[in-house]
This record gives sequence, C-alpha cells and structure tokens, in this order.
Amino acid sequence: MKQDKSCGCVIVKNGKVLLIGARDNDGTMYWGFPKGHQEGGETNVETALRETKEETGLDVKIIDDEPVVAEYLIHDNTVLKYVYLFLAKPLSKKIVLQEEEVEKAEWVPIKKVEGKISSHFEKAWQEILKKNIIRRNKNKTGRNVFGVVLLALVAAIAVAVILNRVVVYDFVRGLSYQPSEEMANIKKSLQLTDLGEFIFNASQPELNKQDEFNRNCYAINDDAAVLGCYVNQNIYVYDITEKSLDGIRELTTAHELLHAIYARLSQDEKINLKPVLEKVYDDNVDILKSDLEIYLESERLEEIYVRAGTEIKKLPDELEEHYARVFKDQDAVVDFYDQYIGVFREVETKLDNLTKEMDVIKTVMDEKTIDYENRTADLTARINEFNNCADTAGCFESSWEFYMQRNQLMMERESLMVLYNEISDLIDRYNAKVDEYNNNVIKSNKLNQIINSNQKIESIE
Repeated sequence: MKQDKSCGCVIVKNGKVLLIGARDNDGTMYWGFPKGHQEGGETNVETALRETKEETGLDVKIIDDEPVVAEYLIHDNTVLKYVYLFLAKPLSKKIVLQEEEVEKAEWVPIKKVEGKISSHFEKAWQEILKKNIIRRNKNKTGRNVFGVVLLALVAAIAVAVILNRVVVYDFVRGLSYQPSEEMANIKKSLQLTDLGEFIFNASQPELNKQDEFNRNCYAINDDAAVLGCYVNQNIYVYDITEKSLDGIRELTTAHELLHAIYARLSQDEKINLKPVLEKVYDDNVDILKSDLEIYLESERLEEIYVRAGTEIKKLPDELEEHYARVFKDQDAVVDFYDQYIGVFREVETKLDNLTKEMDVIKTVMDEKTIDYENRTADLTARINEFNNCADTAGCFESSWEFYMQRNQLMMERESLMVLYNEISDLIDRYNAKVDEYNNNVIKSNKLNQIINSNQKIESIE
C-alpha cells in the first residue's frame, strides 16, 4: 500500500487548542491541525514549523520533540497517511489563514477538542492528552494549587510482592536513585512506609529550578500554577524556596507520589476504589468541585484519589487503611497542605474582610455626604435670603430678630463643619483600607507568581 507523510503542530494556549477548518470534497467542514508535506531536506520539526506558519501565519515553539503520529487511510483507502504532530505554543498572536488551504481557525477549549476534530485525529489527540497535559490543582484564589486496594508490602522482601507488572523495573530504578539532600529531607518528612518508599525511589523525584521544571512539566495554560508532575514515570517538583510557603514542596511530592501509585493499580483495583472516592467527593463537593472542573473525565477519579490522600483528614475507614500503606501518618501530609494553603487563605480572608469593612464605611460615608450636600444647599439658600433681607431696610423687625437668625445660621454652619470633619475622617479610614487592600492584592499576586513557574519570581519581602 502506498504511504503519505505530513508533519504539523498542535498549538496550545491558555487551555485552548488552535483548530483549522477546511472543506472535504462533499463540502463538509473538516477540523484538524495545521500540517503539510515535507520539502526536500527538511526534518519533521522543520516541516511542522513551516506548514504551521504557512497555514496560520503563526510562529510557534515546539515544546515536545517527540511527535504523536496519526494514521488513517485516504484516497478510497488506497494510501496510508501518517501525520507527525508536535505539541507547540504560539510565539506570535495574529492569525493569517492560507485562504487556498484553510477556511476557518478557532481556539477551542481542550475539553471540546475531541468532539470537534476529524475522527482521523481522535486517537492521536487522546495520546497527546495522555502524554503532555500535566495534572493541575487550583484553589479558590485562582492559583493554580493542588488540590487501590494495594497489595501489602512485606518489608523483608520488598522487591518480590508489590505489583507484578512493574516490580522488577521499579526495583532497578529504585536501586539507581540518589536523591539530593533536600529531597532526602522531604522523603523523611513524609514518613513513608516501605511500600511508599519503594514507589518513591522508583519514581526518582527531583527538585527543579524554574527553567528545568518548565522543560519537564509543561503547563498548557501559562496562567495555571503547576507545582509538580508525574511524567514518564518520573516525579518533578518545582523548587519553591519562599519561606512563607514552607510545606509546599513536601505536599507536592506526596501529591505526585500518589499519582505514581495510582498509575500502578490494576483496572479492578481502580473500580473497587471508585465508590469510596465518589463518596469522598460528595462529602467535600464544596472544596473539590471547582478544582476538578479543569480535568478530563478520564482524569477525575485519579485526581479525587490524590487530593483525598493529601488534602483531607476525615476519610472513610477503607481509604484511611489504604493511605496507611503509603504514609505512616497521612494527617501529617495534610498538615503540609494546610500549612502552605493557609498562607493563601489568610490573604483571601483578609481581602474579604477588608471588602466588607470598606463597604460599611462607604455606606456611612455616602449617607453622610448626601446629608451634608442637602444641608449645605439649604444653608446656602437661607444665608442668601438672610443677606438679601439685611440689605433691605426694614426687613428685620428688630435687632434681636437679626441676631437670632444670624446665630442660627452660624450654629448650622458649625454643625455642618462637624459633619464635614466626620466625612473627612471616613474618607481617611476608607483610603487606609483601600491601601491595605491593595497591599494584600500585591502580596496575593506575588504569591501566585512564586508558585507559577511561567512567571517572573519575586520575593514576598
């Protein structure tokens, strides 16, 4: 059978994917990715970059040099088509379509891509998701934050009985693992069981500085804070050293360790866990629902499993017993979560309280201002009337009447001055609250920048 080859890019930006649309011979709109044939001497990457530029006008950067290959038949099933797709992110913004090849282009949310692209690319798209989309957590302040019935391990023969599918491979990897001093301290602080330590060593956790972490853990949405990832059976943790966020590296390592353990479960083990994990979700829906919305349905159960083990203390007995096979003290792991997330919650609570205080002050200030303006207008009219009367001979029946009205006007003016000073004090109090609010917004933004490897790092100090 004849074969045909093309190369192209899957362009991602802020949780969306660029799809291009063209018409089939029957006029049906066909949605896919920018791609095209190689020209003489080009590498696959060079072809993908050139074709993407020609069809969309975008300059892009390849972020994964290993392509996913889509295969399908064309020309009445007489030619086998191979399309090498590289994950990429845009370096330019303006889309200029190649009119003779492309009719439309749309940025499509990741969750909706599968229902829109041609069936030719569905399998490749699933592989891209599996290979490249890093699991993420986000808490209520908008940063990105986190958010099995395992076989028992006999300590004396740890290699022999863990999980038959991967035991030898894990054992070999574990033997070669030499953690850094900091990672060794994290490992110690997690109080792992023999099983937990075995999978920990096999996953070879690394603490990465910003650039190295971004190479290992790519986030499709640059605004999302990715704290760690479990990729190609390795754990990578963003090395956040901000003192106020102590506990974040420990929590992230534990989080990714549970991803590594979940990946080693059989399908039956996952099915057995599903009811109890769904109960955990139902019991904690207020804190889990919004965070889990960014995940694909295929990732949802695993994310509940990971979050339950690292963020929730009160769990069903079955899960308590399960996590006890990984952590000697699961509550201590959750303490790391509470420790670092407490910093964000403190700022969030302070902002909420300041907002309420400013609303109260503003309400009183507005009421007093309206009263002041009405009384000032009334006083101004009365003063004008008084002055006109004073300029008119015989308007006042006596000096007593003149001084009485004059004294009343002066007393009203003094009363207005008191009200004016009260309003001024309220304005000063309100502005002080605004300054405090803005300072906390700045602090919140810096905290979010610190945990987002795509942002410039600034100290809280």
